[in-house]
Formats: sequence, structure tokens, C-alpha cells
Amino acid sequence: MSEVMERFFSGQLGGLTVMVLTAAVIVLFLRVLYGPGGLLRDPRWDAGHRRIRQNLERREERIRAAQEGWEAAGDSDEQR
Repeated sequence: MSEVMERFFSGQLGGLTVMVLTAAVIVLFLRVLYGPGGLLRDPRWDAGHRRIRQNLERREERIRAAQEGWEAAGDSDEQR
């Protein structure tokens, strides 16, 4: 078993595997620290996102209300 591991890690594929795993660990570590809900994430970073999300939700509500109004107007035209 140790010979197999030694052969694997001494070859090109083994080196590539170690580099990919190291990069993955670093990316996940940074994600935990600074990603959404991260331990060291500054709350001000999310304030702008919340404001944009609220604006989009209001815009969607206005569009939905306008569509309902158009559908109601279309129904009243069909009844005539």
C-alpha cells in the first residue's frame, strides 16, 4: 500500500491532485470567512445587496399589479 501511495504522489498526477486539493481547501476557507454569512464579513457589504433586493421586489410587485390590471381590462373588453 505504501508503495502505491509513494508512486502516486511522486508522479505528475499526484502533484496535480495535491495542488487541486490545496486550492480547494483555500477557497472553502475563504468562503467560510468572507462569503455570505461569513465569520469575518463586514455587515455593510450586505446592506447594498439588501437595498437592491428590496427595490427589485417592489418593482416586481408593481409589474405584477400592472399585469393583473391589464388582464382585468382585457376581461372587461371580452364581456362587452
